Amino acid sequence: AHKEGKLQEAEKLYRAIIKSQPNHSDANHNLGVLAVSLGKLEAAIPHFKVAIEANPNFEQYWVSCIETLIKLGQREAAKDVLKQGKSIGLKGDKVDQLDQQLNPEFLALHAQNSLLQEQINELINLYEGKQFKQALGKSNNLLKEFSNSPAIHNLQGLIFSALKQFKRSLASYETAIRLWPQYVEAMNNYGLSLGSLGDFEGAKYYFQRAIVFLPTYSSVYNNYGNVLRNLGQYNDGINLIHHALTLNKVDYRTYNTLGALFLELGSSVSAQNNFKKALILEPNTAEVYWNLHSYSKDFDMAISILIRANIVDSRHIKAQETLRYFQQKKYVNNREDTTKTVDLMINPFSGSIAWVESLENQPQIFFNRWSFFDKICSNHMMTRPFYEFGVWTGVSFGYLRKYYEFGYGFDSFQGLPEDWHHEKQGRYTANGRVPNITGSEFIVGIFEETLPKFFASERPVASIIHFDADLYSSTKLALDNSINIIDEHTVLIFDNFFMTANWQEDEFRALSEFCDEKEVSFEVIGICLFSCQVAVSLKKLSKEASTIRDKS
Repeated sequence: AHKEGKLQEAEKLYRAIIKSQPNHSDANHNLGVLAVSLGKLEAAIPHFKVAIEANPNFEQYWVSCIETLIKLGQREAAKDVLKQGKSIGLKGDKVDQLDQQLNPEFLALHAQNSLLQEQINELINLYEGKQFKQALGKSNNLLKEFSNSPAIHNLQGLIFSALKQFKRSLASYETAIRLWPQYVEAMNNYGLSLGSLGDFEGAKYYFQRAIVFLPTYSSVYNNYGNVLRNLGQYNDGINLIHHALTLNKVDYRTYNTLGALFLELGSSVSAQNNFKKALILEPNTAEVYWNLHSYSKDFDMAISILIRANIVDSRHIKAQETLRYFQQKKYVNNREDTTKTVDLMINPFSGSIAWVESLENQPQIFFNRWSFFDKICSNHMMTRPFYEFGVWTGVSFGYLRKYYEFGYGFDSFQGLPEDWHHEKQGRYTANGRVPNITGSEFIVGIFEETLPKFFASERPVASIIHFDADLYSSTKLALDNSINIIDEHTVLIFDNFFMTANWQEDEFRALSEFCDEKEVSFEVIGICLFSCQVAVSLKKLSKEASTIRDKS
């Protein structure tokens, strides 16, 4: 009936078959082809996808789906489907034609003539060749002649982003979107630049907007998931990435993002499994190796993973310096002379490690924050309460609560009280939501107002105190007010102590000044390079407690 042009009769036949056999591949495919012929392109896509799932080895099902997505302007979705097909062996002349048609992705966007196509192609080659300054000059020249080309504006935004000029990139993306309001790739890129500037709520909006126009755009889900991780919305991020995997199961970035989300929650098995899946799909990504090494069981395992990270990207300085330190710890019995002057300004990672190496007593090393917490907390004064300064979403507080009967948490739940280097005031906000965790008391408000009032009354001595307030001022204020809950058994844990760009200006500075003022020293008992954590105990505090408290 379909071949004879009896479309209504053919549609009834296909639907009757699907009613009794919902996953019938030919019926679904033919119904999709019929929908395309009637101009119902969006209605065709679900039928093509059912046909592909039912029989993924039949080339025409893939071709019909990809061609329809291209007609819909959903080029990224078409590229994702093509990538999935090729991953299971899809090949042939038609596949090669589609591949050529879809790449480079900007070539067909609003190309006004063959000359513009050629010029855009040259611009893409400069960009992909990392010749960003030359590419920027060429894009400026092109825009003098083709100012209404959204593709050139979008590509210029990518060039600005590559040059770390994110504010200028936003202006380019805005122009591209104004010229083409449904330009989802520009929306995605806009969101990425906002995220690079620390505006995660703004990035979230643009990713959501892109998804509205193109719900099958799997790449944007991955970027959106990373933003949710930065906002502390881990479970929402996991749900989103799981949806992304229904659209594209062959993008290693999606698995890496999912692993990072599980890592934030302390779900070690799920995190490791997803990092390993990412490496199966793309074994040459240093960042995934860096993430995976955090689950090492010993130095041998960590070193083998970090060696691979350095092979695939020798510019990953954090992995490089961590590898050097681990190799030294494993293979060198005698440390270098720690009496010599240590240059802490080499770079934040080398400087941090140089500081550790200069310590008189070398601390225990951990590979991730959860094993760090487990070791420090287990059997450590568990009848005492713990204190946490900087609670945010309560993930670490809830984890610590497993070890102790009671905990006190201090936070405004409105984010940073002031700018913190590149992070803006209000970053790390919980939007006023206080965690609901049994065995806890949360003291809500800014530290200047809440801490003096709270500690004016006698409080139980702490088992551990977790400092995660980030700012020097907040950390110093927390230390000063905690003096009466610290004794020789109390362990102080700092969450962003080192291995960051400005580490000597923040928690490190706060602790150093605190110890100088109270005339005590600290001993580092544990570190984690991956999570930037340090655990210390104060020395001689038990003998000088009364003097210290008098001074406070």
